[in-house]
Amino acid sequence: MTPLLLGLLGGTLLSSTHTTVTAASAAMATTSSVRPVHDQWPPIYNTSARCCDDTKLNVHLVCHTHDDVGWLKTIDQYYLGSNNSIQHAGVQYILDSVTDSLIADPGRKFTYVEQAFFSRWWYEQTPKKKAQVRRLVEEERLVFTNGGWCMHDEATAHYVGMIDQTTLGHRFLAATFGAKHLPRVGWQVDPFGHSSTQASLLSGSVGFEALYFGRIDYQDMKERKGKQQLEFIWDASPSLGSDAGKQGGREGGKKEGRGGCRRRSGSFHSGFRHATHDPTPPPPPPPPPPPPPPPPPPPPPPPPSGNYGPPRGFCFDQFCADEPMNDDVNLVDENTERRVEEFVAAVRELKKFYPGKNIMLQMG
Repeated sequence: MTPLLLGLLGGTLLSSTHTTVTAASAAMATTSSVRPVHDQWPPIYNTSARCCDDTKLNVHLVCHTHDDVGWLKTIDQYYLGSNNSIQHAGVQYILDSVTDSLIADPGRKFTYVEQAFFSRWWYEQTPKKKAQVRRLVEEERLVFTNGGWCMHDEATAHYVGMIDQTTLGHRFLAATFGAKHLPRVGWQVDPFGHSSTQASLLSGSVGFEALYFGRIDYQDMKERKGKQQLEFIWDASPSLGSDAGKQGGREGGKKEGRGGCRRRSGSFHSGFRHATHDPTPPPPPPPPPPPPPPPPPPPPPPPPSGNYGPPRGFCFDQFCADEPMNDDVNLVDENTERRVEEFVAAVRELKKFYPGKNIMLQMG
């Protein structure tokens, strides 16, 4: 059985020559030795970066947030946290708490996308806070993906609008932090459907080295899960054909350039449930069954929830009701070993759908 290397990540980073995920904190975990030995309280864990080991399954936990630039509420209401009778959301408090948490622990990382919110928050900060955030960006602990003004739709949006809003966000980032901190990863986790326009014009042509997305058609999802093809190379421009690979793309293992339209792509796993309606009357109820046999052993935990959320049972947002991690051996509800085993089971289930030794979980 393949052991696991579990890492808590906060950003998907790309080097100049190849795609890599940089761990913000990582720890070896096995079901045979997971109970912490506390020499002091609160315990201090080793959260130093350790990535990656090809003899193990490397699990990358990417801490991020997706903030709609207007959906059920107005942009101002989303930012301020007002009109919560419709939806409880306040983006300014996300950015406040995330940056404070990053400053408090140098082992943490975080990924952010929508510049309509970040730029507004940035202009409200004190010079001291701006200096702290600049340092987080320089240390690549606060990382930007996509980097547009919003995470635009791909089905009904015109390509000119898609380009313009992406340009607006990138100009803000370049002017504020420098061009070297522009995003290198496409992150379309919430649009309902995906187009080759996004993959070619707004991934390959803008220099992104990878494109990750969610919400693909359920038939496509089923096919790709069965063939372990949720990660793939997207030839995004049929008109260019093989020229897409020659003009800076990957051809025979050569280096990806800033041009070209071939990009490494990945779709996040999602679970689907389907129901059908049968108009015929139901048959009469059967006779009472005999006494049931002894109950079978409990089933393994369900697979991760998919898209850009955490695995089922491991959502620690204020609105989630999942069981917390309790590592205090002096309490009755200490659950470290069981919770680690549940997490490992969920990871192994997800691994069935992906090739290779690296999979990503989106904690956001």
